Amino acid sequence: MLKEHDVVVMPSIGAAKHAKKVAAWGADAVMVQGGEGGGHTGPIPTTLLLPTVLDAVDIPVIAAGGFYDGRGLAAALSYGAAGVGMGTRFLLTQDSAVPDAVKRLYLERGLTDTVVTAKVDGMPHRMLRTELVESLEETSAVRRLGPTARRTLEFKRSSGMSWSQLAQGRPRHEEGAGPHSRPDGARREHPDDAARGARGGRHLRRRARQRAGGRRDRRPADLRGAWWSGSSSRRPTSLRRAASYVR
Repeated sequence: MLKEHDVVVMPSIGAAKHAKKVAAWGADAVMVQGGEGGGHTGPIPTTLLLPTVLDAVDIPVIAAGGFYDGRGLAAALSYGAAGVGMGTRFLLTQDSAVPDAVKRLYLERGLTDTVVTAKVDGMPHRMLRTELVESLEETSAVRRLGPTARRTLEFKRSSGMSWSQLAQGRPRHEEGAGPHSRPDGARREHPDDAARGARGGRHLRRRARQRAGGRRDRRPADLRGAWWSGSSSRRPTSLRRAASYVR
């Protein structure tokens, strides 16, 4: 699709096999990012990764990861690369929209003041060793659970989203809007509800009895449609707690 419109395609890769694959797909060039870069493509140093990619493909290869001046450019060209890619170097330029306070923070740090961590959002990133990052690095998954739960609850309160919307990554519909909302705020049955097993069937039958009897669903609006039945004492503890937050 991109090639059909004369758009130059240059994927970023972290292994020779990936370079071969994108070259076979018709990529115009590849950017090889070693472990000195942002940390997204793996830990192999650029000096070891670059030669393997140069030997694997016949398209232009751009070297990235740890380059910041002419010496690095000369080294990359000597390997056979067509050029270098730089991120942090341009982030710190006068033309960059990054706040000056952040630029100063970068300039004040040394070679050992960054760390590649996956504990922020589950994906590896090279980050400055700030107080937050250090605390995440030093704590176990169990100890991170409490702060994560508090931040999730704060976000839920500020966004107005329900637990199911948070879990599914869906935005909050305005009351009476959206494909599965009714003007009274209750949830319409989803077309797939009938296939959701016995619990879904009980839920639908209970909702049908409520409508037939003219009874209003008195559960919190954000929790209507959750899969439970019977008195509040039979609801799972987590749902009882959630209900107390949104009332």
